[in-house]
Amino acid sequence: MEQFELVTLELKAVREHSSRQQRLVSETNMELEAVKGQLAEALEQIEAMKEVDHQLNQKFVEKVEELKEADDKAKMSLLFLKRQASGSLGANQTRLISYQVSEFSFLQHYPGIIEILSDQKGTMGRFC
Repeated sequence: MEQFELVTLELKAVREHSSRQQRLVSETNMELEAVKGQLAEALEQIEAMKEVDHQLNQKFVEKVEELKEADDKAKMSLLFLKRQASGSLGANQTRLISYQVSEFSFLQHYPGIIEILSDQKGTMGRFC
């Protein structure tokens, strides 16, 4: 009987050890699930930040283009004024530069007009 009791105690110790191991595995799995959730949330935030970054980059590029156009217009106007002041322009050249400045200004106010006119030209070309 003594041997039976020893085997029973040993079996009981093995079961307790197994139970502790299962609890540890369970706790570790819960911790891993929590970390997985945090990582998923962090990934969502990164994706949202990428979208915001992309939008800001687009706005930046648009503003740079606007500034380039404004700079070109200012340079054209300055050149026109210099030439007009020096008297080196004939009447036709003055009208041409004035027309170009007006056209440039018009295109700035209506940026989609070139595309519309190009589309119309393409449509008209098919009928001619």
